[in-house]
Order: sequence, then C-alpha cells, then structure tokens
Amino acid sequence: MNDRLSPLESTLDRLVPVAPVDGDWSAIVRAAGRRMRRRRLTTVGVVVAALVVGVSPVGGAIADRVADFSTWVRGEPGTAASEVDQAAFDEANSRSWAGFPPGTKLRRLISTTAGGHEVDLFGFRSGDSLCLRIVGRGLSGSPALSCAPLAALESAAAPVVVVQADHGLGLVNHVPPSGEPVAPQAQATFGIVADGVDTVELVADDGTHRATVAANAFLYVAERPKVGTRVREVFAIAGGRRIPVPFASAPFGRWDWPAPTHDRPAGPSRVERKVEGGEIGWVLRHENRGEAPPEDARYLRTEMLRGYEFARVVTPDPGSHLRMLVAIGHMPRLAAHGDERSLCVFVVSGEGAGGGCNLLADPFSVAPFWLGESIAEGGDQYATLSGLASDDVARLQLFLATGASQPIPLHDNAWAIRAARADRPYRVVAYDREGRIIGIQDIGDEDARLPRLAGAWRTVLTAHDRQGRVSEVRVAPSSDGGRCFEIRLPGGAGSGGCPRRRAWPTCQRLPSASTSGRTARG
Repeated sequence: MNDRLSPLESTLDRLVPVAPVDGDWSAIVRAAGRRMRRRRLTTVGVVVAALVVGVSPVGGAIADRVADFSTWVRGEPGTAASEVDQAAFDEANSRSWAGFPPGTKLRRLISTTAGGHEVDLFGFRSGDSLCLRIVGRGLSGSPALSCAPLAALESAAAPVVVVQADHGLGLVNHVPPSGEPVAPQAQATFGIVADGVDTVELVADDGTHRATVAANAFLYVAERPKVGTRVREVFAIAGGRRIPVPFASAPFGRWDWPAPTHDRPAGPSRVERKVEGGEIGWVLRHENRGEAPPEDARYLRTEMLRGYEFARVVTPDPGSHLRMLVAIGHMPRLAAHGDERSLCVFVVSGEGAGGGCNLLADPFSVAPFWLGESIAEGGDQYATLSGLASDDVARLQLFLATGASQPIPLHDNAWAIRAARADRPYRVVAYDREGRIIGIQDIGDEDARLPRLAGAWRTVLTAHDRQGRVSEVRVAPSSDGGRCFEIRLPGGAGSGGCPRRRAWPTCQRLPSASTSGRTARG
C-alpha cells in the first residue's frame, strides 16, 4: 500500500475506486482491443539498416509447405517499371548521398485506385535489402520507401512478410484548430508474398479486408479511413489454410501501441568477463578510415556536429547501402561535465540521418557497446538496431524473443542490423577475441511489464475556459488491475499514463508490473 499520492491520484481514487479483478493478467492483456506503449528514448536513433545473411532460394515458406520466395530472391518480381517511373526513382536516388547503387532497377508490382487517384506499388532488391516503393499519384505522403532484410525470407514463419502497415496517403499539411488528429485520404498496407498464396487477409478496427495479391506482393488500400483505424492482424490464405503472419500494428497517439508478443529475449544472460572503460582507437588517432563526409551534408549542421573536429563515414556491411558517420563533435549540453567533446554516431540513409552522442572521455560507461533502436515510420515492420562498439568487442550477436539469433555486421567499430518488430524484445551480446561474453544489452523487454490500456475511457471531471473550450480528466481500466488516466486540454495538449497498480491506494494484493527501462550488463 502506498499512501504518498498526488492530489490528482487521490481525486481519481475517490471518483473511481479500484474494483477487485481476478483472472489471468496475460490473458487480459492479449484480449485488450487497444494497446498502450510508453515511448522510448535511446542513445542512437536510426533510419534504416540491414543484415547480410546467406539465403536459400526457397526461404522459410517451404517449411510451411507453401511454395517459396524465389522470385524475390532473384530480384525479378513483377515487370520492369516504365521509363518515367524508373527516371523518377533514379532522380530521387541521385539526390541521396547514401542511396542505392546506380543502376538499381525498379519493378512494377500492383496498381489500384483510391479516391480517384492511381496508387502503384513497386519493388526491387538491392544487396541484402528487399524494398517496396508506394506511389500515390497526386497524393501527398508519397512516394515512400520501406525495406525488409533478405534474411527475413529465410526465417519467415509464414508465406507472407509484411513490410509496411497503414502508411498515410493524402496527408493534411496543417493541424486543425481543435488540435485533434485528421485521417489521411487513404492508408496503404503492403508486403511480400510467396508463391502459392491465394490472398492476404487483414483484420482491422473497421472489419476484415482482403488485399490485392499479384507479382509476389500484396497491397491493401483503405479509402477515407476513420481517424486512428489500424490493421491489427494479418493472415495468409493458402491451400485452404488460414496462416497467422507475424505482425506489429502501427501505433496511434499516446495509447495505441502494440503489445509485445513475447516476454523476454533469448540468449545468454551472464557476462563472463567484465571490462571497464573502453575507447575507439582509430577515432582518437583521427585515422582516415572509410570516406570523408560530403561538406554539404545536412546532418553535419546539427547542434551536436556543428564545428566537429573529426568525422568519417564507414560501412558496417558492404552488402548494404547503409552508411554510418562516426565523429568527434561538441555538444553544448554536455559542457557542465567539464569536457564537451563528444563521440557521436549517425546512421545515414537516403537524405536523412539519425544518431546521438556520448562523452568522449567515457563513452562506454554502461556497456562496451551502444545500443539504439528506431523506425523511420510507425507502420514499418523492421526496426534498426545500431551503435558503436569499443575496441574490446570482437563480435556482436543478436538474439530475438523467438529464439532465433543472427550475427551482427561490425566494421570499424560501427554496427547495424534490421530486426522484425514482431520479434521484440531483442538482446545484443558482445564477445571478446577469446569468445567470452563481455556485454549484454536488452531492448523492448520493459514493454511486457508496463500496464496497458484495457478498457473504455470514462470522463470523471470537466472544465470550461472563458472561450467555452472543454478540458477533461478521463480514466480507464489498465491491464494490471489499476487505472490509466488522461488529462485532455484544448488544442490537443495534455498528458496521461498507466501507473503501476501499486501506485494507487489499495490493500488488495495483486501482481504488479515493473516500469524499469532497458537492462544492460557489462
């Protein structure tokens, strides 16, 4: 029992007492229609990455007795794109310093219409990446590009690999006066399909839909969806069977984050040799490894890198178009520590980059490697894990919650790998030259322990300002038997959360969830 409560918590407790709840909490979480997930901030943000792994021509779908992905492995799905579409892709690719290799050929897969506009799905293979490009003629929010690693086909648990979900087409370019979100004109969900698949079925908030399947791809376009409508489940229909497809829905707003399907990652859990400190020698010596960054690169003008003293662009994986900027910069916010010189890493892809910095004097204080995760868009099915490793690290291995593991490309102390969001949480393990484990970091494991929205909202307090605008306090049941709360203010501002049940005054003894962050050992 906790009797140190905020005034808001005390008020909510009086208005909505906690009712006894019995049953299996995991079942309650699984049954909840709407999910909430806390946003994370990590040291390194990225745009896109990939992994080179040998892939058999048949892929994992043979194990499911449903044909194979050979057409995609050969890079020959669909038909050659028109000269106009190829030229548009080439022009966009040429503007990207870290784009795909010249000569990358676009393939036309599926064409449909949405609200009187033509929507085309293109695809191509480049090195270890399988990429889909959606183009809505006359619709904002396009073209847009999403990729999956080639290795995803080898380990596929179903004959369909979803690449992107609920990508908005026809987005508004302004925020309405009310501050409430506005639905796009259309939302597109698309992916890769093996031979032998009859159709792809999508279960969304507004019902069940069947996608168009052609050229070893699928495309579903929802016209004028309601605000917040999301695809929740995906199934492959093949040979009279309905096969579940691993999938993570696109988040919407503060509460609607997909619940993790696994509690914890696989892999070793104990460090065999503890290392202290750590550095990257070639960076400290200012060696000219890799390439010099282009002087006009926009990411060099960020606050962290403005006035940098050293920067090089390296390629962790020669089979990928991905590049990583490693630099010594000056971060004003770290000046209070007495040394504002910082070790920075940015993942560069397309025309963008994302990254972060740490103190150069002690960059590996948590573990002998950095671990960051991000996705370029909410519906992307593959997140990028990336970072830097100290000179103590000889190799890195990724372990997924499914039990699978993959080697991580590591070169010039930079590393990056793409992992399916449906396989969260992840574990990255570092080994020294003798094969001993010297560092372990997990990411995504805290998601399984956070309380989640598990019921309908109820307004318990309302207030009006002089302009007649309404503010309100709402509460709803949470997955651990407590309550979620939300304060909604005019113009879209506000706050909310799902505190752990033990934060509310009650003498009932029920399991509570932890809100601890990413765990690290090393």
